Amino acid sequence: MDLHLLLRTELWLCAALLIIFLLLWILWVFFKREKKEKRRLHELERLYGELRPTDDLMKNLNRVLTLLSRHIEGDFYALYRLNPRSGQLILETALYRAEEPGAIMPSYSGLIPGTKEKYTPPSILSQGDRGKGIALAKHGEVPVLQFSLPDQTALIAIGPRRRASKKEHKAISSFSKHLFPLLSYLFEIEKRKKQAVLHALSASSLQEAALLLYDPSFLYHKVFAAYMKSYGFLQGLIAVREKDQEGRFPYLLCSHHLSQEGLPDKNLREWFERLESLTQGRGSRFLSAEEAGIAGVPFGAVGSPAYLIRVERERETVLLILWGEGAFPHLFESDKPGPFASLLVNDLFDLRRAQEKNALLSTFVRAVENANPYLVGYSEQVMRYTVAIAKEIGFPRRDLPSLAAAAYLSNIGMYVLSEELMLKTGEYQFFEYEQMKMHAEIGALIVEIFLGNRTAAEYIRYHHERMDGNGYPAGLRGENIPLGARIIAVVQTFLAKVNGRSYRAPLPFTTALQQVEMAVGSQLDGAIVSALESWLEKRRAISDERHHPLGRCREVLNIPIEICKLCPVYVEQTLYCWEAPENRCFFHGKDCDTCLVKTEFHSRKRGNEERFLSLIDSRPMKENRVRRERLKGIDRFTVFYGRGEVERLKEFPLVIVEPRGQSGESVTLLHQAGTLVIAYVSVMEIARGSFDEAGEIRDEDYLYLDGKRLANREYGNELIDLRSLRWRRSLIRSLSVLKEEGYDGFFLDTIANVEYDEMIPVGRREQVKAAVDLVREIRLQFPEMILIQNNGLQELADLTATFIDGVCWENPPYRKEREHRWFRSTIHKLHRMSAGGRLKVFVLVNSEDKGASPELTAFRRLCTEQGFLIALEKEGYGAKKMGPVPMS
Repeated sequence: MDLHLLLRTELWLCAALLIIFLLLWILWVFFKREKKEKRRLHELERLYGELRPTDDLMKNLNRVLTLLSRHIEGDFYALYRLNPRSGQLILETALYRAEEPGAIMPSYSGLIPGTKEKYTPPSILSQGDRGKGIALAKHGEVPVLQFSLPDQTALIAIGPRRRASKKEHKAISSFSKHLFPLLSYLFEIEKRKKQAVLHALSASSLQEAALLLYDPSFLYHKVFAAYMKSYGFLQGLIAVREKDQEGRFPYLLCSHHLSQEGLPDKNLREWFERLESLTQGRGSRFLSAEEAGIAGVPFGAVGSPAYLIRVERERETVLLILWGEGAFPHLFESDKPGPFASLLVNDLFDLRRAQEKNALLSTFVRAVENANPYLVGYSEQVMRYTVAIAKEIGFPRRDLPSLAAAAYLSNIGMYVLSEELMLKTGEYQFFEYEQMKMHAEIGALIVEIFLGNRTAAEYIRYHHERMDGNGYPAGLRGENIPLGARIIAVVQTFLAKVNGRSYRAPLPFTTALQQVEMAVGSQLDGAIVSALESWLEKRRAISDERHHPLGRCREVLNIPIEICKLCPVYVEQTLYCWEAPENRCFFHGKDCDTCLVKTEFHSRKRGNEERFLSLIDSRPMKENRVRRERLKGIDRFTVFYGRGEVERLKEFPLVIVEPRGQSGESVTLLHQAGTLVIAYVSVMEIARGSFDEAGEIRDEDYLYLDGKRLANREYGNELIDLRSLRWRRSLIRSLSVLKEEGYDGFFLDTIANVEYDEMIPVGRREQVKAAVDLVREIRLQFPEMILIQNNGLQELADLTATFIDGVCWENPPYRKEREHRWFRSTIHKLHRMSAGGRLKVFVLVNSEDKGASPELTAFRRLCTEQGFLIALEKEGYGAKKMGPVPMS
């Protein structure tokens, strides 16, 4: 009994000890968890202590992510915030673990420093990516651990993570209880800070607009400030003296960044005369630091130079004194005030003379835009386009004046608000963007109060609303947006794309229209976009008939006459503006290659290419296809510039002949023998005097160098300017005659002259473009004819390949240049052109040697391998005179 009792006692004792151990373990785990929880709470308390409501939101959010990184493993930590308007989660900030263990570094741009293996979180997550609670998800192919706020307004993603332990789930759950209220608190602080700043900006903006209502001279200073800011001057003043009243003291019209202490208040006449004498009878003068100090120039750093400009008007003498840290030689001419000063003075005096309120506002808008080369003529452009589209859609006639006024003044709010915002390059920061958005409300307020035109004010107020409701200021949707505002929105969107800025090149005409079409439904009204396209097509059709741009640059871009008078294109009416070597497009922020006037014109010419493609199924092009099929089967050809010899020519499936050497009967006999007969045509060279006697071509149609006509030195033929419309018309008429005589096609010789170095002094680039246009025009006029281009293998053949059926390489330098890089690249280019039967390649060799030389034998073998058709002809090709025979 004692043994059993002892065993039972020991068992009970062991059980009691086990129970005590379990209780102790449970208590240890509990206390450990409590300790971790206390540590987390302590870290949260420390985090709360580190947070500063005055700090930037990003700094505070980065502190939150840094805390998470101490407890949850990951290479990156990203915090997203809900955009209530779009319903998307936008990346606010991200942290990345550095190479050192535990080190975390911020990235505000979303770009990850270091190796390529590191991952960049997406900047936007859709609503479907949001999830609920703690979940594993994928951002593309990268697995992440993410958790959301209970109200779904924020999400934190950690990765890459393929799974999460219970420990991490508990840590996240523990932090979430405190982090989410903290984030909500931070977001609310940021919201209130933004609201406070926006209220201050609104008050400041309204104060600026109010100045206009009781002090119109405020506009002078705005215009002067816009000029100073645009051209990079730091300080300046304008002084004026009237001429017609003796003894009249000069006065200061306006100043920029100049304190009242610096302005001369005594002996103003003496000061003015002293400055005037320094101009020494010239329009502008650079003052050295010493001269500026003696003259009493009242601004600038000590010892700094200044610019002094005198502008003589009918009744006033105007002095401009400007100071800047850089040099501005492009703004001044030696003996003239320069366009900058003339424009500024004219704009300011026009503003002073404006009596009616409407004229005052429109003059102010024009003056501010003249100050910025990238805005010149913009409001006039908006108004004209808007009125044209309004008429296109049948806009009520009684409201047209209000719509025109609204279009012209649509940006006045921006110009009154801030020249810094108006001239800003690059992206707006948040507060800048919010202030910029106020221009619609400010502009509407000015027009409503100053002009009393509520209809125009409504159009201005809502011209930045969007069809999907995501615009500003009211978030109106669809047809709730006033019709006039929708028209202005379409016009401004189109013009924003075709007009450049200092930081952004304009889009070509066709690309701009395509992008406007892409905005239909979300941003723009589709019916109004269609009306814009319809109106433009009508204008383009009229211009296309005349082979001209939509209009001269001053008409299409609405450039003020004061600027146009500075440009040689204004005087030279026969030139396109981009053809004038010394045009002044930079005065209105344009570059010819991207300007609307040129890109629209060339898009129409490219439209002719589309018209060419539309001929593919036409009857003439079917005839051409039959001939091209015959070209593929041709194994021999010859070139003959002499007379007769029909029986010999019958032996060849294709012959190139000089038309003057053959009669209509001989062409018929060749056709009966199954021979394709191609007429030789000299495109760029004509025999000296042959057209002068007939009076068809004038002196200005030739190419000149140093006052002498350019000529082919070997043959004496004179070179024609391929841009000459008279020569083109004459050439097309001659080709029509050849077509009537039964020829199957044209061999376009001497067109390759445009590639020669001799063309550089007379405009090689322009001649190449003209040659391509001419070949395109020949194809459009004669779609059924075979076109073979002779030479032009450096550049021209690449540009004309779409329009020709064959290309000929005449006199290849096979003897000495076979290993030359250019020779090999030409062989490769011709092989590429002939691939798939696209073009037939002819090779024409002048040689008395019929194949005995090893060089020629090797070259013939190379041509055969490449599939080229080679002909060996004696020099002159049967003509009594060597060289090209000019077409009659």
